[in-house]
Amino acid sequence: MGDVYLNGRSFYEVTDKAGLAAPERRDTIVDDRTGQIVAIEDPDATRYVWYAEVGEHETTIWANFHEADPTAELVEINVRRSVFYPTRNHVDYITVRGFELAHAATPWAPPTADQPGLIGPNWAKGWIIEGNHIHDAKCSAISLGKEATTGDNYFTHRLDKPGYQYQLEAVFTARQHGWAKERIGSHVVRNNVIHDCGQNGIVGHLGCVFSRIHDNEIYRVATKREFYGHEIGGIKLHAAIDVEIAHNHIHGCALGVWSDWQTQGTRITRNVFHDNSRDLYVEVSHGPYVVDHNVFGSKAAIETMSDGGAYVGNLVAGTLLLHPVMERPTPYHVPHSTEVAGDASIYGGDDRWIGHSSSAPARGRHAGRLRR
Repeated sequence: MGDVYLNGRSFYEVTDKAGLAAPERRDTIVDDRTGQIVAIEDPDATRYVWYAEVGEHETTIWANFHEADPTAELVEINVRRSVFYPTRNHVDYITVRGFELAHAATPWAPPTADQPGLIGPNWAKGWIIEGNHIHDAKCSAISLGKEATTGDNYFTHRLDKPGYQYQLEAVFTARQHGWAKERIGSHVVRNNVIHDCGQNGIVGHLGCVFSRIHDNEIYRVATKREFYGHEIGGIKLHAAIDVEIAHNHIHGCALGVWSDWQTQGTRITRNVFHDNSRDLYVEVSHGPYVVDHNVFGSKAAIETMSDGGAYVGNLVAGTLLLHPVMERPTPYHVPHSTEVAGDASIYGGDDRWIGHSSSAPARGRHAGRLRR
């Protein structure tokens, strides 16, 4: 199920039918990760709620429209999984330009599952997604991610190994399914406006390699906080090998950019972040990667659980958190390749911090490494 919309604005889902009668107007909400109390941009919208009961043969939906007449206003119920998404793999070199793409009931997209989006190449090469207005995906708007044959929610279905182990296996399985520069990735995502998505604006595990993501505006991602999981961000990538994230404006999101696993040959440059609960999170990666000439304007600016980063010439207005991760060894690759060279734990503390301007103290075990 996706959402109920009134004149283009999505409702909030409640957990039982009783919650429809007198929904409370909320001014603030708690961020799941940081515990921050965050102001809700449109408090009146929190009173517009819906509830559904799914039976064997039919689904019944109730909604509270308050003073609006649903027979006179534009009311939509969203159930389609995607707007533009191939049903088969390796449909290469497609350009999608100048469209409004909206209202898709995209499912949750973790790195251990198929990752469908409102729009995406579905395991292909060389797509260009540019100049579009993309909004109101239940979970993910643009997906550059993996597909089902590399693993699809095996932990949930089998309950025999942790999701971390299945994610490791997905990396090796992907190599058997053509995960190489010659067949996968090298996409361009540019000059789009992306907003009001429940999980992320751009997502990708494995399929994002060798891509460029630049000059997009991304805002109001995961700000309804109707559900939470460790895959949320304006841009959320796993294995961003030789990916450039440049000159994007990312604001008003639960998290700006999350680069997770195998951040290698990645460059995050000249982006402007502000009014996010967190700006940048780099997790369990070995590098080398570069974060340069960005503006991190939120209270929580940078969090890293990684090695091998070069942070150069950034303006950092918020906090910095650094810490090791010894219990989750993750892969690293032959340079500029998807071929796995080995794996290691994250000891932390070998990043380089050069030419920064900062108005907030660093935090964490290796905070002393910050140089200005």
